[in-house]
Amino acid sequence: MDAVDIAAVEFSADYPRLLAYASYPIEPNLVQQAKSIQSKACRITEYAQLDYALGELFSDSINNFIKNHNFTAETITAIGLHGQTVLHDTTQEIPHTLQIGDPNIVAYKTGITVVADFRRADIAAGGQGAPLASALHALLFARAGKKQAILNIGGISNITVLNGTQIVMGFDTGPGNCLMDAWSLKHNNQSYDQDGSWAAAHTPDSELLQTMLKDPFFVKPPPKSTCTSYFSLDWLAEHTRKQESLSHGVVAATLAELTAITVADALKAHNARGDELLVCGGGVHNKYLIACLRKHTHTNVLSTADKGIDPDCIEAIVFAWLAKQRLENRSGTIPTVTGAHQATVLGGIYRTSAETC
Repeated sequence: MDAVDIAAVEFSADYPRLLAYASYPIEPNLVQQAKSIQSKACRITEYAQLDYALGELFSDSINNFIKNHNFTAETITAIGLHGQTVLHDTTQEIPHTLQIGDPNIVAYKTGITVVADFRRADIAAGGQGAPLASALHALLFARAGKKQAILNIGGISNITVLNGTQIVMGFDTGPGNCLMDAWSLKHNNQSYDQDGSWAAAHTPDSELLQTMLKDPFFVKPPPKSTCTSYFSLDWLAEHTRKQESLSHGVVAATLAELTAITVADALKAHNARGDELLVCGGGVHNKYLIACLRKHTHTNVLSTADKGIDPDCIEAIVFAWLAKQRLENRSGTIPTVTGAHQATVLGGIYRTSAETC
């Protein structure tokens, strides 16, 4: 919920080439509304209004991007619109996921075909609806004879494990930036801990760390996924109740350790520690977190930038690729990753005008 990330991607022989990338801020009142919907039951009118407002925001951001980078709507085949996740829980008897930002508005205001709602088809087929990046990770980074893992640190952390050109597995490991960012905003009035400097100035608390590591999600076998409405400040409050005397900085340091250790534990549990751990997503900029990862994974931790791919762009590239897959009526999911009964074509298509026959 920190920004709208937009990437223009060209596909030649199925391999993506990044043409341009930009990030546009989300108005604070919209962020607060989205977080409020995540944390409590809301009226249907609140949901509908936010769905419309985010549709407007996405449209305006895309149109600005097109103008600023000298593209035209006619040169763009489609927009892969992920939307803002406000619900994702596949542990319930009735699994559900919800991404909002009305694609009808985006299609109308941009004049471009939109592909959206990527996750629910996989859930309908018995899957988790996440993570969806593994196939693209393999396309970008898989190399014969090399064992590696790709770690995306967004709000939630997820990994893709590759053995040569084969996808071994992929799943969410737990919190990425979400707890660290929420804690920083609450106690530092900063949306994130720049370079992890606040956390780095303190020593993690082992008792709090062990308490948090007892959460059953961490030992649940894949396929598995989660979201920031689970790993929230309410979740943290439950685990810090017995350690309320800890300083805010100590908690910040412990949260960074939590993210790093749960990734390391996941790699170890599945014998997935390879030659390299390639990191993308916003967490790659947290120097303290990367240092924690190096300490706990005992492997070569690199940014995807070291492989020529901007780590901030990869999630946006994923959904451009998924839009391409949908328009070609090809599967965008890996059943062994999401747990679906079969590979499915992901997403719905929204067009601005009728096609002529």
